[in-house]
Amino acid sequence: SLKMATRFADGGRIAVISTDNTAHLYADEFSFDCCRLPNNHPTAYIEAIRYAVEHKYEVLVIDSFSDEWAGPGGVLEVVDQAKLVGKDGWQETRKPQAVLAELMATAPIHLIATCKADEMIAQTVGPDGRPTTIKLAGRLVQNKDVPYNFDIIFALGDPQGATVKGVVEKTRNPALKGLLFENPGGELAGAI
Repeated sequence: SLKMATRFADGGRIAVISTDNTAHLYADEFSFDCCRLPNNHPTAYIEAIRYAVEHKYEVLVIDSFSDEWAGPGGVLEVVDQAKLVGKDGWQETRKPQAVLAELMATAPIHLIATCKADEMIAQTVGPDGRPTTIKLAGRLVQNKDVPYNFDIIFALGDPQGATVKGVVEKTRNPALKGLLFENPGGELAGAI
């Protein structure tokens, strides 16, 4: 995502929301400002996006957007805590999630959001003709409606040695649909 952000920024500023506080591991390779959210409630993401727009960042990377849904203080935790006291937590989170989706779709900056995916195991036949097991990305760890809000969804597969392969799964640009990339980054951003 930082390779893509660097290409999109074209010399401009990049901000990163690091929900697991690991973005600093890439500070020697990329130039970016890092933001650690106070919690994973949708309103924290809304404030961070508005800040990035107001302070003229070219690109905002959200790593990982799954935490807004399933992380500490995220939607599912808020709902569970509300149920413990007899309230409807969905009511508290539904409107902020809608505001966040609208803001992500309309913010006048490039926005890259990573999401975790449930792992699926598949049986296939290897090059040697023997059965082999491979890991595939399954359903995103996020609200089921989230994929509809993105212009492009790029799915990364399980690394095979030093190679990571990914494919453009969803796009509004037919020229990108189904494109396969190895070790994606700047060239994917260029294609986009």
